[in-house]
Amino acid sequence: MLFRSSTIAIAYSTSGWVADQNGAAPIAGSASALPSATQFYIGLGSNGVGKFNGYYKKLAYYPKRLANATLQALTA
Repeated sequence: MLFRSSTIAIAYSTSGWVADQNGAAPIAGSASALPSATQFYIGLGSNGVGKFNGYYKKLAYYPKRLANATLQALTA
């Protein structure tokens, strides 16, 4: 069985967050929607279950807030 791959980029700052998938128009949210995170799980659902059965081709972290156009270009 083949699965469709997705390219996703998420950026956040104290003013809010922006997410982009596969080069589409970015979706934005307010800073009040940001959770107070103490842990970051890769490959698990938000409740800690539902393990991901696959692989990540690339995972990158940028230590600064990237521009919306840059996020869109990264996922195109």
